[in-house]
Amino acid sequence: RALADVGQSIELIPDPVQINYHLPNDLELRVHKDFERYVQELVAIFPKEEKGIRAFYKECWNVFDSLNAMPLLSLEEPMYLFGVFL
Repeated sequence: RALADVGQSIELIPDPVQINYHLPNDLELRVHKDFERYVQELVAIFPKEEKGIRAFYKECWNVFDSLNAMPLLSLEEPMYLFGVFL
């Protein structure tokens, strides 16, 4: 979106796994480009926490969608951000 706003584009090569965490006790968690796949992998590791995991990421998406709807330059204006979230 930022590049399109200035009339530019770039070819992207998708990476199916964005981040691969290697944690203690041989725990490995991959953050997939396919978000639902990532959530499913997280829930497979922490099945009792599925409701909380999904609720947490629902709130994250709400914030992301709000920020994504704003003009890009507005992120540099704290008072504008303050008004958007109140």
